[in-house]
Amino acid sequence: MAALFGPLGGGKTTFVKGVAAGLKVKDAVTSPTFVLLNIYAGKIALYHFDFYRLEQAVQLEALNLEDFLYGNGICLIEWPELALPLLDRPFYRVKFEIAGENERRIEIGGRG
Repeated sequence: MAALFGPLGGGKTTFVKGVAAGLKVKDAVTSPTFVLLNIYAGKIALYHFDFYRLEQAVQLEALNLEDFLYGNGICLIEWPELALPLLDRPFYRVKFEIAGENERRIEIGGRG
């Protein structure tokens, strides 16, 4: 599981597209900003969350987030700030910064 941090246009969805390509996902990868979750079939399942539009952590309850976080697939979360208190197992923190019009800096670390 990875929590993806960064500004709009920072490269989070592009990163997810790269992971999807590595997993041999055949569907077009798009940001789930309005639906909150896209599930892609590949070598293993890819769960792509986007919590940009959420205002309160209570809104996450309806998603049964734990089923995805600790399931058999890869879980990538854009705008994960509201979900952080629910992440009680180790995960990767991926931070994106815009370094220029066509340049990004990516810092990968862990928690737990």
